[in-house]
Amino acid sequence: MKRCKNYINGAWTESVSGNAAPTFNPATGEELAQVVVSTPEDVDRAVAAAHTSFYETREWRERDSQTRGDFLLRFADLIAEAREELAYLDAVDMGKPLREAEGDVDDAIKYGFGMRLGVSGPMEVIDRGGLDLTYSIHKYLFPHIESSAEPSKLMVQLMDEGKLGFKTGEGFQLWSPGQVKASNETLTRGLIQVSRALGRL
Repeated sequence: MKRCKNYINGAWTESVSGNAAPTFNPATGEELAQVVVSTPEDVDRAVAAAHTSFYETREWRERDSQTRGDFLLRFADLIAEAREELAYLDAVDMGKPLREAEGDVDDAIKYGFGMRLGVSGPMEVIDRGGLDLTYSIHKYLFPHIESSAEPSKLMVQLMDEGKLGFKTGEGFQLWSPGQVKASNETLTRGLIQVSRALGRL
């Protein structure tokens, strides 16, 4: 019987407890595998490994956005290459039809890599959500995921001037009520067209 382990610090590892529990196909009751039972000590090991990788070796943190994007696209390619296997595992683990599971894998690829940015550019996306909201997200996340710890200086300047995007009529661009409406309608139409092209509608 296959034994599924924790993936910590680049390696499959046993739980500190040494214990495992069975996982079953809910449709048939068949035992699929033994899954290690993790403990708080396992969580601590995983967090410590992630902290070391990010803050001490800094390999990912210091990679530029192009390189990070290439990694994500390669990840999408790997999911596509393993589509049949992943769909089968999803089907037996969840007890769902294989066709539905195959759709889940496709959705992970199609909708998990920024489909919205193919319809609205990144600045328009920020204006739509609000510069203040984007600033708060960047302020919290950047120290953890970027070599730069501070959000865009231009975004901070615009926010200090009260230019928050759609909600105030100006952000990176000027937005009249009609333009806001038109932008939202364009986004909706664009997402529908993309979804149809991908066979999801």
